[in-house]
Amino acid sequence: MSKHKDTIDAEVVDEKEESKSNEDSFTSDDVKESLNNFITQMDNLSQGVKILLALPFIDIIWVVYRLIKSIAKDDVLGLVLAIVAIIVGVPFLWVIDMICIAVMGHVWWLD
Repeated sequence: MSKHKDTIDAEVVDEKEESKSNEDSFTSDDVKESLNNFITQMDNLSQGVKILLALPFIDIIWVVYRLIKSIAKDDVLGLVLAIVAIIVGVPFLWVIDMICIAVMGHVWWLD
């Protein structure tokens, strides 16, 4: 009888651990939703805030935005270009971002 009770207790513990691990884990849908939420929040910023975020040294936020946007759309070319922009484009990309935000209201990227 004790052996059967131990088996049942072990099954209950396993079920609890499995349900807990399912609650704590992220699915790819959760990650995509988080990325899309970030993109939406950045897109909905006012033009003044977007321009402030395009200032030198702060413009890295827009570079990360481009990276996240490419990841969310599964765009390999955009992903590669965003990584290159992180490495090479930071010194001059802020000027392009300022002009694009002033003229179009958003930063330019492959859409």
